[in-house]
Amino acid sequence: MPSGSYLVISHVTQDFNPEAAARGARAYDRATATMTPRGREEVLRFFDGLELVDPGVVQVSRWRPDGPVPELPGGHPWVWAGVGLKP
Repeated sequence: MPSGSYLVISHVTQDFNPEAAARGARAYDRATATMTPRGREEVLRFFDGLELVDPGVVQVSRWRPDGPVPELPGGHPWVWAGVGLKP
């Protein structure tokens, strides 16, 4: 990546409900594109060498919301999100 570029990632995780995430991943076993849930620490590694933009790697619904973050029925999405800047 050239200096000044941004990397934007959203990634499904098993951190909040491992059993349900495993069931979801199995549903993709026969698809043309598989699904691999990753934990927050694993997602953070994608940003090695980059400067994380505030608020860092957080649940996608909590990444710079326009206002207060409401509680969502069923909880917030099981997706980590982050933005990194290449110095």
